[in-house]
Amino acid sequence: RERLNGKIIITHIEEHSSREVPVIYRYPKFIKIFESITCLYGTPSYNEINPTPILAITFPLLFGFMFGDLGHGIMLILLGLFLYKYTKSLSKIGMYLSICGVFSAIIGGVLYGEAFGKHIFHGVFSPTEDVMSLLKFSLYIGIAHISIGIIIQIINNLIQNKRADAFLVNLPRLILYFGFVYLVFGFGLNIIKWLEGPILLMIIPMIFMIIGKPIWTLISHGKEEFLSIFGEVAFEALDTVIRFVSNTVSYLRIFAMIMAHIYLTNVFYSLSNIAGEGIFGVIFSWIMAVIGNIFVVLLESVVVVAQDLRLHFYEWFSKFFENNGVRFSPFKLLMLVK
Repeated sequence: RERLNGKIIITHIEEHSSREVPVIYRYPKFIKIFESITCLYGTPSYNEINPTPILAITFPLLFGFMFGDLGHGIMLILLGLFLYKYTKSLSKIGMYLSICGVFSAIIGGVLYGEAFGKHIFHGVFSPTEDVMSLLKFSLYIGIAHISIGIIIQIINNLIQNKRADAFLVNLPRLILYFGFVYLVFGFGLNIIKWLEGPILLMIIPMIFMIIGKPIWTLISHGKEEFLSIFGEVAFEALDTVIRFVSNTVSYLRIFAMIMAHIYLTNVFYSLSNIAGEGIFGVIFSWIMAVIGNIFVVLLESVVVVAQDLRLHFYEWFSKFFENNGVRFSPFKLLMLVK
């Protein structure tokens, strides 16, 4: 500052220090786009599986399931490409919209047979006709997503050399979840049928989950830690069953979003049909249809992204993501010379 006669401004940003190894990952360009979503929740450490490569598939996939529409998916692609090419501040959002729009268009065309809120052909199933099939399909997606999360947690335990947690807590938890799913889909809510024998599919892994780690602690560490571990695991087993129900049911928002999409679009079509005959009636009808489709795309893209984030953050990340990583922050010297 003295040598330059005050013609320099030094800016110094103090980063938090940590003894942990700073984390930096290198991805292919497609996966790199979704790293910022993972960072909204936290930073993965090197002793756990980084969820970003999986998130790069599941995030746009769940978006497509909730906003499955061939026509609106194409509109999202075009909107995203416009934002990416002609705006700087919204370029990353534009890339997200384009990728999600591709999944929306494919799933809407192949799975639902929907375009611009109208049923154009019978896909795998029609949301308006096969309501129960769509409802069950939403739960199946949730079961698969949650199961992947528990499996990742087991792998993380093995990476961290926590074999007791892997085989005595989380593996029984996974078996317990599969048993719960089998009871619900195989016997419904008929408790009498459950008590005839199938409920053992839940009771056995739950008992193993409650006593497995405490007994291992008793053998390896003695009586001092036994009671604390036993109380902790017993409470965790009960909490696991409650969370399994709430987490799985939460995926019904996929069903709710696709149904809301169809009926909201039909509201604007109904308004456009109110117009009378003649040239002005036709013009008004087309204007209402165009405005309605644009409104649906803009509104639902925001709502569906929010629901997609919730399913990943609260229903999926909570199963395995420890958020113990320290993000790498390189030293930067910024000099502004007048």
